[in-house]
Amino acid sequence: MNYANDFSYYSRWYVLNGQPDKEWMRSFFSSTDACKSFPSGHTQSGSMIFCIIMLKDLLGIKSKKITAVLWTVSILWTGAVALSRIMVGAHFFSDVLVGGTIGFVSVIIAREIIVCKCSHIKSLKGKA
Repeated sequence: MNYANDFSYYSRWYVLNGQPDKEWMRSFFSSTDACKSFPSGHTQSGSMIFCIIMLKDLLGIKSKKITAVLWTVSILWTGAVALSRIMVGAHFFSDVLVGGTIGFVSVIIAREIIVCKCSHIKSLKGKA
């Protein structure tokens, strides 16, 4: 766009583009909100497999190899779910990125509360 100095196809991120006609959406989906997809709930649910990372703490596993396997399986599964949502056209990259992030952060917060008993937060308060 800069090279051609043609910004006619550019629109701000907050401007809705490419949305189908509402009558077409109503006839095809029987609803007008069928194309709203942010964030990806499938990816958010798929990323909850990160819960298996908590198995390391709950079962007292010290092996770095098993830890690496748990992380690898979690990342690959979440990536497969996210990629499948993009490939079927249900979501954009930003949708699955935010959905996966929400799922991951939820698991990390749950781990802090359930497994670590908020010890990291308590230690931060003690240093003040």
